Amino acid sequence: MRPSAAALGNDAKSAATAGQDHAGAFWDRQDQALRDKYRARRELAAITSLSRVKKCGRVSTNEGGEVSLHHTPGPEGEPGTAGFGGLATCGSVWACPVCSAKISARRSKDLEQLINWNADRGARSHC
Repeated sequence: MRPSAAALGNDAKSAATAGQDHAGAFWDRQDQALRDKYRARRELAAITSLSRVKKCGRVSTNEGGEVSLHHTPGPEGEPGTAGFGGLATCGSVWACPVCSAKISARRSKDLEQLINWNADRGARSHC
């Protein structure tokens, strides 16, 4: 312990109490983050000159203009996923907050798969 650092107390001021819904709080934060991304994309569409970003999530890619809604139930106790099909996506990792998050998540999974593949062959990663 550094001389200037105070010792940790033992009065458990921040201890979890029985019945706290930590999972609920987590999903609330996730929901808010998702709403923030979609709001940011909507606001960006109003001011951008990039036509693909302007159309992202707003314009049908189908000739008749049809859009579909799909839902995948989640595992027990966890929410599922829902989304629209047939809408244009810009695919911009740099400009669009929604596409950027999706691309980053996919790249993260790809990288994890590569690291695991490498480890299965006895190699070490330096991450």
